[in-house]
Amino acid sequence: MSAKNHLRSAILSLGLGFVLTGMGVGAIACQTSANSPTLPTQGTVDYYWELPEVPVSSGETQQNPLSLPQPLANGDYQRSPHSSWQAQDPNVQGIDCRMLKNTTYSELENPGNQTELNIENWPVVGQLKPGQNFEINLGPAGFGIVYDTKQKPWIYVEKANEAGAPSHCFVRANQRFVQPISPQ
Repeated sequence: MSAKNHLRSAILSLGLGFVLTGMGVGAIACQTSANSPTLPTQGTVDYYWELPEVPVSSGETQQNPLSLPQPLANGDYQRSPHSSWQAQDPNVQGIDCRMLKNTTYSELENPGNQTELNIENWPVVGQLKPGQNFEINLGPAGFGIVYDTKQKPWIYVEKANEAGAPSHCFVRANQRFVQPISPQ
């Protein structure tokens, strides 16, 4: 066996063949030939796209990312990556928080789940008091809004800031019931 073949066998047995081969190919790919023709330069043209200011559905803009989500004309909120909210004052008791018994959010977000999202008919499991802050689950897409069978938006209350307050349930994403607040 020649010295060259012995070295090759040693390299391959150590699993370094791919590493050395890759480095060799990379080095070859980066080399330029002294005989390669140079293209004449005819002035350069800079191509670029100027992106317009695009409003995000939350009411945010690229130039003002800290603004709070804004409702549509009917008061409904659209999908937004905003997670801090506060209950409004539709009545003295608070706003209803709804959830199906023996159901979790992770079960609902499972694509194979067949649960009908007629959330307004689900049982009330608690009420958020007016002025109560809460955090929502943004869901797998990161936009926090779930649409029911009537295409009304709902947000999932992950945790409330008061002991004994309901959590792990849905409230209507409408300005009559909730409003976004700055994160604390």
